Amino acid sequence: MCNEDQITMVVIQHYMDCKESEVMKEVMEELSEEGTQPIGPDGEAMHLVMSIIDMKHDRLIREQKTLVECIKDRDAWQEELYYDELRRLKCDEDKVKMQFNEMLLRTSNHDELKKSKEAKRGESMKKKNYKALNDDYDRLNITVS
Repeated sequence: MCNEDQITMVVIQHYMDCKESEVMKEVMEELSEEGTQPIGPDGEAMHLVMSIIDMKHDRLIREQKTLVECIKDRDAWQEELYYDELRRLKCDEDKVKMQFNEMLLRTSNHDELKKSKEAKRGESMKKKNYKALNDDYDRLNITVS
């Protein structure tokens, strides 16, 4: 549900309160236009009803404000996620560029190319020696008493 619809739903949920408020205000306006005021229990009841209606109206406004704040917070959170993703992509892009530049440097400079090949040979020798050592270890028959 979109943001505007959520706010409208809050108003719809409180429709009867709003309608009651509208009717009571019209009654109060008509009485004041005629120059009359309710007295005694009727006056107290009218003031009590108006104060309850005002409280309901204030609650409706608070709910709408809370909803708008939640929507803003959610939008800010989604925006932050979006920018985090952009930062991550930028870092990945920078890393790829750096790797490409390193590869370009290795392949375009003969001395760097030799160093790179020697480093790879050294790594492969280490792997072979490690594998041979593990094979020798696996062939040992060890008995535990």
